[in-house]
Amino acid sequence: MELEKNLKSIVHTQHFPGPGNTDSVGRGEPDEHYMLSTLQTLLNDPYFGNVEITRIKSGKLRKKVADAIKKAKKQALYSCQPVQLINEEHLIDPADIASIEENERRKAVARILDCLGEAVELGCTRLALLSGQDPSLVGGPHTDSRAAQIRDLAKRSLIQSLDEICKAAAKEGIEVFLETFDRRTNATGEKAFKTCLLGPTPEAIQVAEYVKRDMGNKNFSLMFDLSHLVINGECPNAIRQAAPYLGYFHVANVVLNRNNPGGMPRYGDVHPKFGVADSEVTAEVLEDYIRALVEIGFTGPIGFEFKPVGNENPEDVISVAKSYFDEARNSLDAAFVRTGNYAYRSHDYFTEEVFDEVSRLRVEDPDLIRKEMVARKRRKTVAPNGYLTVLAADHPARHLMSPREMGSRLDYMGRILRCLVESEIDGLMATSDVIEDIVLANYIFKKKNKGKGFLDERILMACVNRTGLAGLDHELMDRESSYLSAKRIKEMNLDAAKMLFRIPVKPDSRDRYAIETMERCAKVTAECVDLQIPMFMEPLAVDRKPEGGYNVIESPDAIIKVMGVASALGHSSAYTWLKIPYCKEYDRVVKATTLPILMLGGPSTGKPSGTVENFVRGMGAGPNVRGALVGRNVVFPGDDDPAVIAQAIHVVVHERCSALEAIKKAKDRRGANMDRWK
Repeated sequence: MELEKNLKSIVHTQHFPGPGNTDSVGRGEPDEHYMLSTLQTLLNDPYFGNVEITRIKSGKLRKKVADAIKKAKKQALYSCQPVQLINEEHLIDPADIASIEENERRKAVARILDCLGEAVELGCTRLALLSGQDPSLVGGPHTDSRAAQIRDLAKRSLIQSLDEICKAAAKEGIEVFLETFDRRTNATGEKAFKTCLLGPTPEAIQVAEYVKRDMGNKNFSLMFDLSHLVINGECPNAIRQAAPYLGYFHVANVVLNRNNPGGMPRYGDVHPKFGVADSEVTAEVLEDYIRALVEIGFTGPIGFEFKPVGNENPEDVISVAKSYFDEARNSLDAAFVRTGNYAYRSHDYFTEEVFDEVSRLRVEDPDLIRKEMVARKRRKTVAPNGYLTVLAADHPARHLMSPREMGSRLDYMGRILRCLVESEIDGLMATSDVIEDIVLANYIFKKKNKGKGFLDERILMACVNRTGLAGLDHELMDRESSYLSAKRIKEMNLDAAKMLFRIPVKPDSRDRYAIETMERCAKVTAECVDLQIPMFMEPLAVDRKPEGGYNVIESPDAIIKVMGVASALGHSSAYTWLKIPYCKEYDRVVKATTLPILMLGGPSTGKPSGTVENFVRGMGAGPNVRGALVGRNVVFPGDDDPAVIAQAIHVVVHERCSALEAIKKAKDRRGANMDRWK
């Protein structure tokens, strides 16, 4: 589960606001029994290692709270925010530590320093506060330029105040967190939003740069609250932007529809529980923000801040919050996230020097390819345990080469080799040029590794026909063009053959091309049977596009029809496997044949989690689904490491894992052994 090592925290002030869900705790005037019993409930929960508490006016009760926290061996954060927001007796300017009136600013700082003293008494190691209200919203309306001037002055005051507070806190070994709130103005008579100076993430980052970087306050960081980000209209990119300064994160919900079924008690910045009507933070939204935290490698505490309304049970609210959070961080997309801005670069793995060596060998010793292929140690049977994962790398030969993807053979080879060397995938299906490039790379690899290569006991599958060039008028005429016969496949010591043929779902003058291709597929299949070479046949239902070329039709009925044709090719189907796209109602599709089936992956989406999930579903569709023959979604998985995706699919097929389990088992290959070829 992601974010497992992050300290989990809970805001006592919100979850247990007072008897009957009143606000006595936030005012610092809790009933002693209520305070100690509810605090103990949180301290006893092994899910949380930190509690967030606020002012307790009674020194006697503070001592008891401190003893309870210490006895439980838990950590604590002191929340100044309730003190600042309540602003008892209104003795301090609402702009608080950002006040542009120096006397008011000093009074606000003094109040925070009083809170710091209480934090020390309570044994807190962290202290959180807010900026105060935006002073440009007072005494207006102001022109935009005047409002900007006031905010600029306020941010200068805020920076000065934070510097003083951080330096005082550092002497006590306490970290300081500035929580960013919303700057949304309230409608007349409303108090639903906090209208704080900070506020928007870009301005918070600017302040953090001054306080932490320029002023050297290493004990300072930002605290983000999910509900405030949503109120500000900020997407998960805010987390990515603030990554260098983000030290604390609150999981929370918000309702922005004042006409919601729960009424005004749930409207605005009040932190209602997850799942209430008109929630802005749905499970999907939460997952997006959690994914951003995982992506930046966030290591700070994660707090839960929800407030029961009316007769809601606080413990039920906590239970629901845990469930939502755990589901989000245990999602497949979260597991797939690359931390630390990771991006795979093939050139860092497969170097120019090795690529040049492959080219040199082609010129100086062209017969080396045949020698290496003939000497290669093969498996006794193509699928020893009945299951296969094979990488497909035959796309350039069919005019499907994208200059941004397969246009660089160095990059393409590096990605293929990444899968073959750094994952347990069973083998490779490709045209002769690609296979020979890999064979020569294996020769070089053996020289670097005391004679041990990566192709022994792996499958090399010959792609036979590639003349159905994508987008051309005769695309359905797909003749043998790479490995031209079963005899040649046998001579080159290859393990299997693969052929493609497409059948149009609508009558077309070009249908004769499909018939000719089918006859050629039948001929090669028969040759393979005679030589006991497995044939992997890929029948596709297609429909002609108006601009030329064909779309693959992945409806169950269309696939079932072409499977019937493919299964009957040749004088025997004893050695025939089918390569069939995953689709809805796959259980119906796989029942259309007794032949073993490998699933194909389709065009690259840059988000391979969907492919892995589909393969999990496909593997459960029937006993004759025996694995995957997949290319572009593995070789070009966005910025991710091809080895991770290859291994995840391999684990799904061979160990019958869930997609989440497979990714967890494969993630350790991300970025590993990048110096393998150096």
